[in-house]
Amino acid sequence: MRAAYGRRRQLVLRLSHELESDKVKVIPPQGAFYFFLDLRALNMSSIEMCEKILDEAGVGLVPGSAFGEQGEGFIRMTIAASDEDVEAGFRKIVEWAEKY
Repeated sequence: MRAAYGRRRQLVLRLSHELESDKVKVIPPQGAFYFFLDLRALNMSSIEMCEKILDEAGVGLVPGSAFGEQGEGFIRMTIAASDEDVEAGFRKIVEWAEKY
């Protein structure tokens, strides 16, 4: 399991470099299987972002504000899914963000 999470961590980091989004900044996890994504450039609340991404891109996320006010503007994405789902989900998040 540890190898799978490590592989998915590297997958998201690689994709973040390939997609080069100024609107989605990746905070690498320090041991958990979650990424905090910095979307403060969109000037929306984390709850609003999560609702819009779910409605418009079909990706379920956790608003950063659930972790305190310092989490506002961030969203949390898990990598506890298949490689294909992690890649598709991350791509959808970036594509969604680039529309704003």
